[in-house]
Amino acid sequence: MTILFAIIFLLTIIFLIYSLLIYSALNKLLNLEKLNTAELTLSVVIAAKNEAENISSLISAIKKQSYPADLFEVIIVDDNSSDNTFEVVKKNIAGLSNFKVIRAEGKNYPAKKGALDIGIKHASNPYIVITDADCIPSPDWLRSFAGKFAQGNDFVFGIAPYRQTKSFVNKIA
Repeated sequence: MTILFAIIFLLTIIFLIYSLLIYSALNKLLNLEKLNTAELTLSVVIAAKNEAENISSLISAIKKQSYPADLFEVIIVDDNSSDNTFEVVKKNIAGLSNFKVIRAEGKNYPAKKGALDIGIKHASNPYIVITDADCIPSPDWLRSFAGKFAQGNDFVFGIAPYRQTKSFVNKIA
C-alpha cells in the first residue's frame, strides 16, 4: 500500500512540475507579445508586377494596421507591370506620407528578386518586412513582427494563408 502511495505521490509531483513548465512557457509567450515596440521602425517592401486588381486591398489592409503609422514606411516597387499597377498604387497612396511607389528600373537581379532589392535599398528603417502584393495582412501584422524583432530575432517568417477558389489549379494545390 505504501508503494502505491509513493508512486501516486511521485506521479503527482511530476504532473505538477510538467504543469508549471507549460504554464511558464505559455505565460512567457503571451507576455512577449506585450513588449514595448514603440521604438522599432519598420520598412515594408512590396514587389508588384501586374497586381492592379490586388494592390488596393493590400494598401487598405496596411492602412488599418494597429502599429503607429509614423513608425513604418511602405515601399511598393512596380516591377515593370504591363497593366496600370503603378497608377492604381499612386491613386491609393495619395496623401499618405509613409507610403511611396517606385519603378523597378536598373535592376541588378532578374524578376522579383531585383524589385525587392531596389525596395530594400530605398528603405530608411533598420527592420525590413516583405510581403506580396496579393496578400491581405491582419491588423496586428506589423505589431507582431515588431514584437519578434524586439525579442532580438534577426529573421522572422510569417505564414501565407491559402485562399481556396474554384479554379482547377487551386483544387490541385
